[in-house]
Amino acid sequence: MGIRSIDSFFTDPKEKELALLVWDKGKQLLARGWTATPVTDAFLLIEPTPNVRILVTASDWISQTRAEGQDWAIEDVNMGLGRPDGYFNREHCANVEHVYRAAYLSVVLTPAASFLAAGAYEMIFDPFLKEPIMRAKRAYDKNSGLNAFAAVWYQLSYFGIASHLPESFKRNGSQFLYVDLKGWMAAAEYWSALATEPKHYGANAPEFDAKLQLQKLKLGIQAVKASLDAQAARASSEPPALNPADFMPDTPPTRAGTMLSQISKERYGVFELWPLIWKYNQKAIGNNPNRVPVGTVLKIKKKERYTPDELKFARENWKKWAALN
Repeated sequence: MGIRSIDSFFTDPKEKELALLVWDKGKQLLARGWTATPVTDAFLLIEPTPNVRILVTASDWISQTRAEGQDWAIEDVNMGLGRPDGYFNREHCANVEHVYRAAYLSVVLTPAASFLAAGAYEMIFDPFLKEPIMRAKRAYDKNSGLNAFAAVWYQLSYFGIASHLPESFKRNGSQFLYVDLKGWMAAAEYWSALATEPKHYGANAPEFDAKLQLQKLKLGIQAVKASLDAQAARASSEPPALNPADFMPDTPPTRAGTMLSQISKERYGVFELWPLIWKYNQKAIGNNPNRVPVGTVLKIKKKERYTPDELKFARENWKKWAALN
């Protein structure tokens, strides 16, 4: 008997559909050589089993695209899968992403380590670090002056964190028990199939090897360090001088939820030139064009001042931003 399809771990019809679409997306991206994180890059260098390679690539895509579940991120998930805005909602995307991420941890860290890692993430990292920081950011965005600093201080204080712990433990505990464990079980079936039915993964599928897993972890750590070093070097380099005559008047400071594709539509009449806005504002925006910092003043180059190669590149890549990074 072969391994179960990823959609069999869901009961909601929309989540079943989303799980299969994400799997197909991972297969397509893998064929194009796309990866989102240095850890996955390192993992794929030494992981030959086809379904495991698809799994980690699909996991990277849904995790990166969903981001923190913002409205624009859910819109990106729908658009990336060829579905209309609102077709899959936040809950659909969250549940599917958690299953894929738990399965990812299992194949990268080994099943036992992934079980502990998922529990630690849901019950320690999320309630005590990630969620307070997110609440503090929202509080800062909604206030100004001293009120903003007071609101941030409260959210990060003992009282602010403690007041949300019961709700957080209830929500995250449910997420761990009813969603994350599905991903862990999915990956456990992959490990079992590797040992008993390697034909499902190709002629040269390896059985579980603890030394190989440690090698993967070591490569992942080295890749992350190399990536951080490269980003630091890129950030320290001086950008080329810009000719003010090439640019339109500065935009008003960006607000929460600002999307470069919307600005491209407003300034150029089309969505597809947003990568060029990112190119000339990457130092202010950072490496993720889906997260434009609030208050950023963007420099918008006049359309006629772009080179033909720049316009061609943007039109060919505007739907796949990771290829531009």
